[in-house]
Amino acid sequence: MTSYYNSKGQSISLVKEIARSGEGVIWRTNLSGYLAKIYHSSDSDRVKKLEVMVANPPEDPTLSQNHISIAWPQELLRDGNGNCLGFLMPEITQAKELFYVYNPKHRKQQAPRFNWYFLHITALNVASIIQALHAKNYIVGDMKSQNILVNDRGLVSVIDTDSFQVKDPKTGTVYRCFVGTEGFTPSELIGKDLSNLNQTRFHDRFRLAVIIHLLLFGYHPFRGEWKGSGDQPGEDESISKGYWPYGQNSLFQPSHNTIPLDVVHPEIKKYFLKCFNDGHTSPSSRPSAEDWFKALKVAISDLTSCSKVANHSYSRTYGKCYWCERANNLTVDIFPPVSNAITPPPPPPHTYLNIFNKTSDKTIDSAYVYWDGKGWRSKGWWKIAPGKSQKLDIGTNYTGKVYIYGMCNQHKITWGAGNYSFWIDPINSFDISNSDKDSSGGTNLKKVPMFEYSVSPGTNNYSFDYSPSLTKTTSNNIIRRMPQRSNIPVLVKVTAVASTVIAIALGGFCYYQYQQMEQIRKQFERIRIEKKLPLPNRDKPSLSVEVQNLMNVIKGEKSFLYLDIEEVMEQIEDNQASFNGKINELQSKINELEKYTYVNFCNKTESKTIYTALAFWDGEGWRSKGWYVVPPGICQGVSVSEQYRGNVYVYGEYNQGSTYWYTTDTSSFCVDRTNGFNIPKSDKASCSSSNLKRVSMSKLSVSPGTNTWSVGD
Repeated sequence: MTSYYNSKGQSISLVKEIARSGEGVIWRTNLSGYLAKIYHSSDSDRVKKLEVMVANPPEDPTLSQNHISIAWPQELLRDGNGNCLGFLMPEITQAKELFYVYNPKHRKQQAPRFNWYFLHITALNVASIIQALHAKNYIVGDMKSQNILVNDRGLVSVIDTDSFQVKDPKTGTVYRCFVGTEGFTPSELIGKDLSNLNQTRFHDRFRLAVIIHLLLFGYHPFRGEWKGSGDQPGEDESISKGYWPYGQNSLFQPSHNTIPLDVVHPEIKKYFLKCFNDGHTSPSSRPSAEDWFKALKVAISDLTSCSKVANHSYSRTYGKCYWCERANNLTVDIFPPVSNAITPPPPPPHTYLNIFNKTSDKTIDSAYVYWDGKGWRSKGWWKIAPGKSQKLDIGTNYTGKVYIYGMCNQHKITWGAGNYSFWIDPINSFDISNSDKDSSGGTNLKKVPMFEYSVSPGTNNYSFDYSPSLTKTTSNNIIRRMPQRSNIPVLVKVTAVASTVIAIALGGFCYYQYQQMEQIRKQFERIRIEKKLPLPNRDKPSLSVEVQNLMNVIKGEKSFLYLDIEEVMEQIEDNQASFNGKINELQSKINELEKYTYVNFCNKTESKTIYTALAFWDGEGWRSKGWYVVPPGICQGVSVSEQYRGNVYVYGEYNQGSTYWYTTDTSSFCVDRTNGFNIPKSDKASCSSSNLKRVSMSKLSVSPGTNTWSVGD
């Protein structure tokens, strides 16, 4: 009896035969979790191919979920003379062939909870695997549903990997894939000898599109109601001629059983048309695995549950439950009701900017600037009639700063202030990326100052008004600013000083109050000197005098610059006590706020929008919460709890976890990969759902007040 040894010289026993083919036999071994493939005969090229594969494994996209998505050769198995007889690979357990989840009849028997939402998840996972393989220049070649396994969590595993086309990264030698399967071979390869040609990603892209179509529709795309003469052609012949129900000049048409292409998200529909129509004559036009991955993520986020049958899900873009319609029309429900149906998560909240025109007689053209993930993008114009409003969708879950500008009568009256200026087109509608940079190449463009405004998910109201008062909260509240006229320079200066005064009062930075007040007094004195005004009888007017007269200026009344300061001071000095009382009231509110413990997530990167999360002890266990979206250069404060002292754990990631931040002093907690989450006892949670994963978080000692955690490039 032959003895088998791994690379360490350890003896490997073949315990039980699992499967047999013309190429070799699959055995369960004495090594837990590993199978052996033993070939019927030796082949030097096959051995070299396996050596390249063992030395250059691809990244496993689901490794963080403790799942093996690619059954890759791990070690060569040799006999006592050193001859390679086969290899070891990981065993995929508790999974079934893809056919049993996409075929409605078998799905009802073997995987009834695999509804349309879960089939989207499965398709996404298939695309992620092909993306990882192509990143290492591997070509699947014989991609078919029998070689793709899926478990009850929708996690996918690809098997039969030793049949892949492999290119040696050192020598450039290509070890080809010799086999193909009907229905999965692109038109340009049908009838060709695969052993004599090198395949490309464009060929795999066709196969991937077929797999995704099978999952989302339950049948092969190159089938339909035959309108030609003679017998209906087979799948390979239909593929070679481009016959599918939505092809140009196709002899297939949708039948009464055909699921309309419109039920999928428009991005998915676009890629099917691009692959099977454009790709028929131009293989390079076929969408990549990365394209499909991104489109499926968009499609999944657009799915919602049916109000009548929880096991039905449909695209919000489509607008209604197609599966209910189909069940009523055909008396067959391919996603029948089940207990504890797996449903799509609720959509992430959108951030809206609701701009009100509070003037009584002026139509205002408004514009705004927001961070688009790469830079500051300016957009406009929205015309708002007097007394009306315009609601703008900034984006999904957007938290951070926006900048707002308004004008009427061709910029003769404008609303805008501060040190933040952006490029706009003063005449035409515009959408300018990186508008904070030098975009002056356009002859119509000009740079204007804008108001800074913090927004968060939900509706954030902003009003253009003539009132000088300033009020700001996150939802259903108003910021009112006075329009500035360029022909009143003194008023502009005075308004800038007023902003500083108000900022002190509202900000409540009482520790520096005295120094800031003195700075304001100096600004007043500078204006007085510039205007050559007489000094008051007393050494200094009180701050309340200066503020009151400043308000007179903004309201359009006579400026203190043209009055005897001492006279005005005598009229309003009695208000000093009231003003100081308000400051004391604000200080009390600040003291109350300081009872709470905050983590301030600061994004110090130049261009990355970072998603952050934290875990803290809630009295019963470690609770993880997220995600908090932090744009570049922005800090996001998160309240932990009242008087919380001790440790929290923090985490940040960018681009779906392709970059992440944590230190060596960590603990592991459960998070949701795609949605907002609040998970109790997340250090002990099983993380078994398809959306969940376990990540390492950094320990951060905190106490009441603000505790900052920064990440950078």
